[in-house]
Amino acid sequence: MNQGGKILLAGDVNKALADIGDIPKAACEIRTNMLDAINTAAKGGFAAIGVTMPTMPGKLSSILKAFRENCKARIVLLARMSQEPKAMELIASGLADDYFICPITPQNRKP
Repeated sequence: MNQGGKILLAGDVNKALADIGDIPKAACEIRTNMLDAINTAAKGGFAAIGVTMPTMPGKLSSILKAFRENCKARIVLLARMSQEPKAMELIASGLADDYFICPITPQNRKP
């Protein structure tokens, strides 16, 4: 996910990442509140935004639209396997750029 820039992780990242301690603090910012994450993203400086997919994704489209309107970073969904069809749908609609199946471990991260 990080190809030379800072990453913003938004939402409940403890469920998405197997070991959050593996992430260098200088390369990543974490915002558990989505409104805080959108405001942080709007300030710029992020190559990618990892957005956790909630169990009840009712407002996820609105959240992703707000990220799209407020920043130029790639939006990567952090989804569970059961959420993969919805993640693909959001990518097809242009609201996200990619997705990872969680939990993400050092072994299954893309280079």
